[in-house]
Amino acid sequence: GPLGFQTAMLTKAEHTSISQAQSLQLSCTKVPHVLNVGHQGWITLSNVARETGKRSSRFGSKHALSLSEQYNTSLSFFRIGETTYYKRIDSRLGQLKPDKRIAGSEQMITSMRELLQLIDPETVVPCAFAHGDYTPWNMYELNNSVGLYDFELAHRQAPVMYDLFHFYKQDGILVRKQSFQQILSGIEQELKRPV
Repeated sequence: GPLGFQTAMLTKAEHTSISQAQSLQLSCTKVPHVLNVGHQGWITLSNVARETGKRSSRFGSKHALSLSEQYNTSLSFFRIGETTYYKRIDSRLGQLKPDKRIAGSEQMITSMRELLQLIDPETVVPCAFAHGDYTPWNMYELNNSVGLYDFELAHRQAPVMYDLFHFYKQDGILVRKQSFQQILSGIEQELKRPV
């Protein structure tokens, strides 16, 4: 049947993001191809894993090369306040409402809004294409590259290193149950890795 509104929007975003990623002509990142676009909004994608793909829960040299190439081929400088990334965060924070079932939710929302206000929107920052959900469960390690899928959260103008941060944050919190300090330590180690 036809896709619901939210699903249709995510599917459209994924189709657009895959086209953007393919236009970068990456060799260290395998991006799926859109094989078919259905009249009801769904898309069929090629398999990025093939027979040789394997899961890896550790960030390794292939991941570092993939992100380095991604950043080097799409690097631009923007005022942070003009980026779609910043605008999306600002909009979503404006929509958040406290949940009485969650202790401290009102203070958490207030703190996040205060943090965003500390960022000068005129500050120029390096931005690049980001997958947006660069996690072990959205990729396969291939012989000489990383195969990615689930591009519906991709950003054209994300701050450089967003995907690295996201990998460590999601894996550290959801899988490894690490502390903030452990996650930060992992990110700092990766930033020292020669690419």
